Amino acid sequence: MIWDLTSRQLLLKLDGLKFQPRSAVFSPDGQFVYLGFTLHQIEKWDVAAGRSLQTWKTDRPTLAITISPDGRQVITADRDQIRFWNAETGAGEKTVAYPPEQGRSYASAQLSPAGRGLFNRFQSLDALSLANPADRPLKIDFRASPNNSFAISKDGRIAAVAESSGKTVVIHDLEKDQRIDQFQIDTIAAQTVALSADGRFLVTCGYHKVLQLWELPAR
Repeated sequence: MIWDLTSRQLLLKLDGLKFQPRSAVFSPDGQFVYLGFTLHQIEKWDVAAGRSLQTWKTDRPTLAITISPDGRQVITADRDQIRFWNAETGAGEKTVAYPPEQGRSYASAQLSPAGRGLFNRFQSLDALSLANPADRPLKIDFRASPNNSFAISKDGRIAAVAESSGKTVVIHDLEKDQRIDQFQIDTIAAQTVALSADGRFLVTCGYHKVLQLWELPAR
């Protein structure tokens, strides 16, 4: 479902999905949405028409998906590698593997168009360069709670992490490698978190079926 956060109105419900997507990303112009699935496929949807345009087959479950700032490449992450796709045709363009000591233990991921990703290793999060994932990662010693309960800002500078207790959402500056804020929240309210495109707001959602909007400190 696609919502307008200003009016709080439901804009579009993507009917016809056979499976629940693991992650989603809009094209920069808002015309398309790309859905990543654990069942070895990616779907491209026309937002205005509310219909699927293409299905791309993958050989691994997709943990996370993002798109380049110019809208030309869709970037996906799985347990073993980062893949770059042609956003128009769905053709695979490049595959970059994690080094052996980093891959395979990642349970989930979130990617930013600025070329950085957050990867959940259960006990900590790794911040990796998407172009050079073999570079030494920045390790964030927070244990994220289930359900992809962490997010990375569009510019790749800020991470939001719902800790495993579910009672605190931590805001971490990835450039300075330091905590800059935290929010105390209902235990069941932060099963999933997201950051607005401008990095000004945090959205949390949980089992009580309520979206909460939080204002982040100015940077």
